[in-house]
Amino acid sequence: MVYDLIILVNAIFIGLDEDNPLIADSEWMFLSLYLLEILLKLYVFEPRAFFSRHNLWNWFDTIIVFSALIATVVNSAVKSFGLYGSHQILDIVLILRVLRLVRVVDSVQRFRTIINAMIRVGPAILTFGQLILVVYYIFAMVGMELFKGKIKYFGEGSDDPTKLFCGNVLLNGTSFAQLNYCKNNFNDILSSFILLVELTVVNQWHDILHLLCEEPVNEGSVGFAAFL
Repeated sequence: MVYDLIILVNAIFIGLDEDNPLIADSEWMFLSLYLLEILLKLYVFEPRAFFSRHNLWNWFDTIIVFSALIATVVNSAVKSFGLYGSHQILDIVLILRVLRLVRVVDSVQRFRTIINAMIRVGPAILTFGQLILVVYYIFAMVGMELFKGKIKYFGEGSDDPTKLFCGNVLLNGTSFAQLNYCKNNFNDILSSFILLVELTVVNQWHDILHLLCEEPVNEGSVGFAAFL
């Protein structure tokens, strides 16, 4: 209960002004308290029990705390030597501080129940993700066979007159060309995957539809409907 209160106070301090010396120095106090908690748990439960494979929260907590300690020490050393030229280390420290707040999940029974359920269904979700990847790959291959090279992206500095309709006269005057969606094409596997993700999240699908359906045989509309 005491450490739950400490985490809550730490959360408040994270949202306060980092330039305030009191706020900056408080990080050492919180780190010391978290380290003390880990050492006490190691003493009570012994390292083998503390780091057992069933205690994932202990692993998470230890990794985050020690990573935050190392990042904070490096950040302080760089600042003290006057070599502080970027905010990259400070950003890492801030991210690690925020991640420590995940400890609250472990202290609330309802939160813990939900997280444990998500962990148990993790393998099934991974299998489902693999199935989705296969479906994406199939449609990407079909799209590349049907539409590769029919849409061209000329770049910002190009003065090619066909740039206005993405290199395809059938798209002249369409919202697809007017909005300069020429990067949305099936010219390579990466572009194909990005285009399919955009269709999945229904991002401007009505404009992308012009890319798929502005063909004489209109085979694109069939593929569009099949994917959706």
